[in-house]
Amino acid sequence: MRVQHKLVCLRVHLHFVHSYPVDFLPTTTSAPLLLPRAHVRASTSISPLTSELSSIYLSHQGSPRPQRSSSSDLRPCLACASLVSKNYRTRRHINMDSEDEIPFQILREITDGFSKERKLGQGAFGVVYKGVTKNGDDVAVKRLLINSSLDFKHQLKNELYNLRKLNHPNIVHVLGYCFETEQKPFIMEDGSKVFVDETQGALCLEYMHNGSLQRLLSDEFSGLEWHTRFKIIKGTCEGLKYIHELEEPIYHLDLKPDNILLDKDMVPKIADFGLSRIIHNKEPTRITQNPYGTQGYQPREYIDSGEISGKFDIFSLGVIMIRVVSGPKGYPKCLDMCLDEFVDQVQRNWRNRLQATYSSGSLVEAYCHQVKTCIQLAWLCVEEDSKKRPNIGKITEKLNEIETAIGELCEKYIARLLGLSFFQHSASPTGDREDDVAATVFTMHDLVHDLARSIMLFEIIDASKQCNTGGSRFQFALLNDCTKPLKSFTQYPTAVRALRFHGSDQNVLHGASFLSAKYLCVLDLNECSVQKLPKSIGNLKHLRYINAPRVEHRAIPNCITKLKKLIYLSLRGSYQILALPESIGELKGLMYLDLSGCSRLEKLPVSFGMLTKLVHLDMSGCSDVTGVSESLESLTNLEYLNLSHYRTLSTTKRQPPEALRRLTDLKYLNLSGSTFFIEDHGIIQALCSLTKLQCLNLSKCSLLVRDSHLTWISEAMRNLTELRYLDLSSCSTVSGADEALPIFLECISNLPNLEHLDLSNNRELTRVPDCICSLRKLHRLDLSYCYSLRSLPATLHEMDSLKFLHLHKLLKVPALNKNLITLPHFLVQADYHNSSSNLALLQDVNRTDLVISRLENVKSVQEARSVRLMEKGIKKMKLNWTRDSERFVEDMELLAELIPPITLEKLFIDGYSSVRFPEWFIGIADHLPNLCRISLSNLPKCNALPPLGQLPNLEELNFCGMSGISKIDGDLYGTRRPSFPRLKDFSLSGMESLEVWYTTYSHGGDGVSKFMFPNLQRLTICECPNLRQKPCPHRAEERWNIWGACDGVISSWEERASQTAASSPSSAPVTTLLCIDSCKVPMHKWRLLHHLPALTKLEIYGCSNLSSSPEIMQALSSLQSLTLWSRGQPEPELPNWLGQLASLKKLTIEGYEVQALQGSMGHLSLLQSLCLKGIESMTALP
Repeated sequence: MRVQHKLVCLRVHLHFVHSYPVDFLPTTTSAPLLLPRAHVRASTSISPLTSELSSIYLSHQGSPRPQRSSSSDLRPCLACASLVSKNYRTRRHINMDSEDEIPFQILREITDGFSKERKLGQGAFGVVYKGVTKNGDDVAVKRLLINSSLDFKHQLKNELYNLRKLNHPNIVHVLGYCFETEQKPFIMEDGSKVFVDETQGALCLEYMHNGSLQRLLSDEFSGLEWHTRFKIIKGTCEGLKYIHELEEPIYHLDLKPDNILLDKDMVPKIADFGLSRIIHNKEPTRITQNPYGTQGYQPREYIDSGEISGKFDIFSLGVIMIRVVSGPKGYPKCLDMCLDEFVDQVQRNWRNRLQATYSSGSLVEAYCHQVKTCIQLAWLCVEEDSKKRPNIGKITEKLNEIETAIGELCEKYIARLLGLSFFQHSASPTGDREDDVAATVFTMHDLVHDLARSIMLFEIIDASKQCNTGGSRFQFALLNDCTKPLKSFTQYPTAVRALRFHGSDQNVLHGASFLSAKYLCVLDLNECSVQKLPKSIGNLKHLRYINAPRVEHRAIPNCITKLKKLIYLSLRGSYQILALPESIGELKGLMYLDLSGCSRLEKLPVSFGMLTKLVHLDMSGCSDVTGVSESLESLTNLEYLNLSHYRTLSTTKRQPPEALRRLTDLKYLNLSGSTFFIEDHGIIQALCSLTKLQCLNLSKCSLLVRDSHLTWISEAMRNLTELRYLDLSSCSTVSGADEALPIFLECISNLPNLEHLDLSNNRELTRVPDCICSLRKLHRLDLSYCYSLRSLPATLHEMDSLKFLHLHKLLKVPALNKNLITLPHFLVQADYHNSSSNLALLQDVNRTDLVISRLENVKSVQEARSVRLMEKGIKKMKLNWTRDSERFVEDMELLAELIPPITLEKLFIDGYSSVRFPEWFIGIADHLPNLCRISLSNLPKCNALPPLGQLPNLEELNFCGMSGISKIDGDLYGTRRPSFPRLKDFSLSGMESLEVWYTTYSHGGDGVSKFMFPNLQRLTICECPNLRQKPCPHRAEERWNIWGACDGVISSWEERASQTAASSPSSAPVTTLLCIDSCKVPMHKWRLLHHLPALTKLEIYGCSNLSSSPEIMQALSSLQSLTLWSRGQPEPELPNWLGQLASLKKLTIEGYEVQALQGSMGHLSLLQSLCLKGIESMTALP
């Protein structure tokens, strides 16, 4: 009767169970009583208290019902092992009767209890969380929502069934699923307890590192490049084609950017098949009353009459394509325009952006054609009449056509490179800095490989792909073993035209690896160990390109001169080569020769001058080679000449000036580090005959220019009308000629087209002459590391053309024009008459180090967004706000838009005043995995530390002036274990409110404790007066530094170390070296010493009260090295306990005002080194 009474009481709460079929309800056992089906069906009342309950079990005594045996009980270990294995991540088939079922407890653990911090997103049928397995692998866990309007079991089975049968690179992969019940106690109105079974359902999916497409949508002017957008469009279409053309087609019915996920390589994958339906071919169209799709992606026929078919997905695809091409507002904006008008507008915008990126007009037009085609296809897809919409097969066919067109265009480029010339103006910087004369350096097209790999995949054999391709014909071969014959990779070696080895730097090159490719045109040995060029290379009569760096033999085989078609030859870095073939002049067609780094090359052959078609010659680092001047006289077609670090420039029989004067086509000349003086009339006259010269590098050259030279040098330099880049960095001056460089600068002030002037590292430079301001086209001026520079020209800020001013390490920075970009230290300036600051000037800046100061002057988040930091190659960055200054924009909103690129290695944030960090900073391990150093300083309001422990490469961490932080605990670790795997340096300074640092955490289920920083080498604590460490001092293997007021760190410990030793997670010593500086706590209270039993080195600076105690002396019994330095006011006497340090081997004393050492020091029988500094009053030794 009691049980029946409870059933009556519970009827009002059972509004959800009735939606499940009775065979889904769990089976009963002898002890509990299953709620009768009649009661379930009759229940209609609704109570929010039990809205998530799927079924209820009652026990006579209120004790829990024994859990029935389920598949999740039978295989928990197997499921867990499967989940954390790497192989499991790549499985594409799900067998519901196998180990694919994963216990809910495992999913709860790897998502940190489904915490808010792990939440990735939410859909209509579930919330998605990021999970991290015990192996450290990332997965996505979709926890399905239970509500009163949808059949939960049917929903789970539907999505799982639809996903488990799919196998396509553009469909998200399922790793496993969960469907089980958990018992939870429930207190009745009469106080009795019942146990409720709550159903849990979840899917475990592959983790998509770049999230959903929705967050990356942007207009034509910013965001993703076109080739990435086209890749997303085509991949989405391929995935949709796959499910539509199955034997039993699947209609997704909720296709939208939120459901298109992107992996780490930006490959799109369709996800969220909760609404999808399998449609029999006999019934391609249905009428339904159920809700499908998302507003804005639903076609007219569904909105009007509930009709669903494959054309539902086509309409959604059209909307997506429009928004990918033209931004999230592209649809429905396009509905207010005709097709031609919309296409013209979008295509015009893309053409402007592409022209700024690519120098090739043909490639720009090909991409613009892709843009136009995608818009036209999308327009057809969003036709109101579903019958006029194309099917997915036609769409992918058209996309394949325009992709092939790009491939054919690239093949033409490669053919032109192979047959004509391999060099052109470099389109990208050659070094870490953005000022590496990108517009004027000539460089080889390694695009011949990159282009082929990325676009012409159908013609490439890639040995690293581990696929059986030997029976196919390939023009391009990318092989990973230079010891095997080419026939072992392909049956048709004669079809190969370009061959490159990669990952073979440990393998010695064998001639058989390319001998059978008798029609080979391109041979790249960059990643091979070339001990000697094989003689068989002379048989490859069609070779036009050889890249063979770092040859380890003294000579190049003479047979190489038989390659009459050779255009490009690179032997860079071959420092063992002593001589070139005497007949090298027979390479009549050679246009590009790179001998850089061939430092032991002694003499150029006489026939070298016969290479009259050479346009590019790099001999940088060939310091002692002779015969250069004689050869240069006949190389009149040279456009690029690099003779940097050529020491014998002034000692050859015929002076280079005479030879240089003949090179009238020269556009690039590098004489950096060469031994000559600018005062030489011959040099100046030779340079000034090079009227086509665009780039001149005289860095590290000796200057000796006096006032008497001013007139003739100025007149001579006036001829260099095409010069755009001049490098005078690190130019040394002889004694007594401090004004040499300023005088020479006056000589070049009349260069009409000079754009870039590099004066960096001129430490003797004290002034920049005012005449520099007459360089009206000067765009960039580099004064970095000019330590002696005291002033800049007064009118420098009036130069409209000057946009970049490098002032790194300059002692004093003057007031400058708001539109001038100072680098690497960029100063944000607000224009109070306009609605923006000058931050947008950084849009085109791309350098490895960048400091942005006075961010409080930024007026809108749009300014920060326009800079697009994420797309740059920054490695070191500092963001600074002025403390206590007024803001136009909240700091957190601004920082949310200043997302650094994945290349970032060092990050400094100073003056940030918000309480919390933006989302990207909370998930910093995913955004910035390469970070090795972080410094957070002067953050007064921040009250919680971000989870930095997840950063895999972090080595140095600094917190300074964070007055809102009161504790350091698990929030800093994050969820992944172990935390801080590589951290070596940790410092805390000026943390006045910091009270406790929990130095350990529990690791695993056995309660084992681990240090927060398992590999810490150096720990520094400065001015943290209230800090206590619990439960034990943190280990720092190399040294501990304690500076200033750190009373709690030094004295707040037990007299005995037994308690903390028991709680220490390691038997290894805390540290062997302790440095205490400016501490006011008397030494007899330094209880920290009790917990450093292995301390062998102690350094004490500026501590006045060194009165000790027997306990302290016992703690110092193993001390071997001691430094005492009385800074400031000299101490009148030494501590009286020095003679008790029986183990002491080294003693350093400085700054004490004593006349003699204590006699007790004579007991230091093991002392080996005694150093006394600054003790002027001492008269005798003991």
